[in-house]
Amino acid sequence: MKASHFPREYKIFNLETGKFFTDNELAQNKLTVSYDGLPFWNANPSNVIVVWYSGQKDIKGTKLYEGDIVKMNVKNEFGSYQERLGIMRWSEQSHQFILGFVADFKGVFEVINVEKLGHELTHPDLLS
Repeated sequence: MKASHFPREYKIFNLETGKFFTDNELAQNKLTVSYDGLPFWNANPSNVIVVWYSGQKDIKGTKLYEGDIVKMNVKNEFGSYQERLGIMRWSEQSHQFILGFVADFKGVFEVINVEKLGHELTHPDLLS
């Protein structure tokens, strides 16, 4: 799964509340969007994490953001599909978002039926 190199859509996670900010909360906390589409703070918050939109959607049309946990079907070396959990990550090496997962087989993977389950910040239990 490959996505755009420079997405400008993002969500901001509040470490104090353990939830993503709503649009109203962003304005109340002086978090805005700058002219180039990047987050800009009128103050200097140290209690937030910015997660970027990958440019991809799951099978239900839900946008996939950095850190989203998904379930998917991965075609193995024998041609059958196995269900796997994965996580959307930004790759510094390839400068693109990748959908990472653990595989017990080698080769090029065909991935289908990607469905968002949650986010690593709000549902860390999904990672275990």
